[in-house]
Amino acid sequence: MTTLENDHTLPALPLPELEETCANLAALIAPLVSPDEMKNTKAALADLGKPGGDGEKLHQALLEYRAALPGNASWLRPFWDDMYTAWRDMLPVNMNYILRFDSDRWGGQNALPRLLRALSYLFRQATSGTLAPEATKGGYLSMDQLLSCAYTRIPGEPVDQLRPVALNGPHTVAVSCGGHWFILGLSDSAGNIASEQELQTALANIRKEAAALAASGVQAPAVSAFTSANREAACAARKELAQNELNRHNLSAIENSLFALCLDDAHSSDEDCARRILCGDAAGRWFDKSLQIIATANNGIGINLEHSGCDAGIWLYLFTKADELLTGKAEMTEAASGATTDSDSTACPPPSDSPVCASPQKNTFTVWQRKLGWAVPDVLAKTLATLRADFSAIENNVDICCRPFPEYSRGIAKELATSPDAFLQISFQAAQTRLYGKLRCAYEAVATRSFYQGRTEAGRPATAEAAEFAAALARKAPKEELREAYRKAEKAHLERLALCQKGRGPERHLHGLRQIWQMRGKELGIDALPAIFNDNGWKALKHDALSTSGIGGAFILYFGFGPVVADGIGAGYAPSAAFTSLTITAFRDKSPAADAFVIAFEEAASAIRTALKD
Repeated sequence: MTTLENDHTLPALPLPELEETCANLAALIAPLVSPDEMKNTKAALADLGKPGGDGEKLHQALLEYRAALPGNASWLRPFWDDMYTAWRDMLPVNMNYILRFDSDRWGGQNALPRLLRALSYLFRQATSGTLAPEATKGGYLSMDQLLSCAYTRIPGEPVDQLRPVALNGPHTVAVSCGGHWFILGLSDSAGNIASEQELQTALANIRKEAAALAASGVQAPAVSAFTSANREAACAARKELAQNELNRHNLSAIENSLFALCLDDAHSSDEDCARRILCGDAAGRWFDKSLQIIATANNGIGINLEHSGCDAGIWLYLFTKADELLTGKAEMTEAASGATTDSDSTACPPPSDSPVCASPQKNTFTVWQRKLGWAVPDVLAKTLATLRADFSAIENNVDICCRPFPEYSRGIAKELATSPDAFLQISFQAAQTRLYGKLRCAYEAVATRSFYQGRTEAGRPATAEAAEFAAALARKAPKEELREAYRKAEKAHLERLALCQKGRGPERHLHGLRQIWQMRGKELGIDALPAIFNDNGWKALKHDALSTSGIGGAFILYFGFGPVVADGIGAGYAPSAAFTSLTITAFRDKSPAADAFVIAFEEAASAIRTALKD
């Protein structure tokens, strides 16, 4: 079965009825606003849904738009892509998210070169269509994002562009170390991949060269700092950088590399490692790459992912396949492993002046490396240095707490006969209620890849029932009352999840209506945006004070991301059979400390566990 064989057989993403969307929106907003504000919200929703009104006209136009699309194409996908590429703020912390891996599981000090080889192999498989499609108990999932998940986001005006990497060509890696950038040859166009030993030597040579440059006082210009800035500043800096021919060549080499690899010094703690993966020195990161691997000198390995063109589910699938290769559950075939082939290995030859690691095997790809030199005028160098310093200040304002909880694993949830996701989300709602004295809006990403070109829907775990449970917990209600309140909150949460998984959540629908208004509003005689979009209830719903998402896997230690609003909290969780880890983030100058949220979460989760025990 080929990788994309099932995609066109998947159903098209549904478009809910307008009446259904209005009712569901009212339920999402009600716990977040006062009774008086809710009256205004209901009036705005009634106006949106009235027969013959502006909302109905926009909905009909959206139906027409969907009908004109080919096959089972998603009506949401073009709007979604535009929404992300139009983002004008900085990408790191705001847009990018992270995973930290268990490098010991993949060979400790040998894990990094082994991972590089596995990724090159898997991307070649994806290109040839031989990577099996992902399936769940409910059926196959859409794989269309897989072939476009390797890209570089190019800053532009008024929107950015996602420049895809050629997966079937020679694979190179953009490597940063000590502020210097290198290009590393990973494989040739025939699929021959450098050996583990070669890559280990090449990476050691890069570290040595960067250390020697530092010892001699050679400082590299912080060229990559522009990728940490807001998109207007990023666009201006990149344009100025690209005026020089050498710089244009270097930009092309980095932007067409399969991914970036950032070689850092040793990390001192889980939080330090997470901070480096989420932020790091802007001179040693290329945040516009869809995938950055961050590797510390003491074997910490994590990834920073740009979110525009691909969701976490596809990356999780790809790294799950890598884990199978690295733990011996699957093997690379000879044709793509670099083991034995007579194919021409000079399809991506090293430059004549680059250090080369001799290949120990005949007829294999020979790894090469090349340091990039830059021509940066003084004025631009000062601009890049300022951007680097500005991002350092932002990084220092991010508070991070990483904590594993073996007592809240999937196995424990099974013993308690509860949903692991509901258990965590209801605990989150109770934690934020304790910290802020009220239930604030919460977001949970819910995948919709059971539909063709599916991305995500906005789950909203801040339910009225979760608020009632938090209130019962705060007043120290008896065990039986607490258990009953929890079961009601669990039921409400699972029903809301199911609605989103079926593609019938209301928020993407509202986004579609807004996009249609921008496209055809005047033509339809609708001069003003419907009142719901300026309503306080809608604004409360869209202020993601608690942004949450979870990714699980035996090879994942932590999953996280930054807060998405200034006064918000980012709550990433990685559930597994052995433990559930939390990565909590907050801005120091706007929110309670991240560890205060973890403490409040632990108290709530412990109370739930006690209440559910027989």
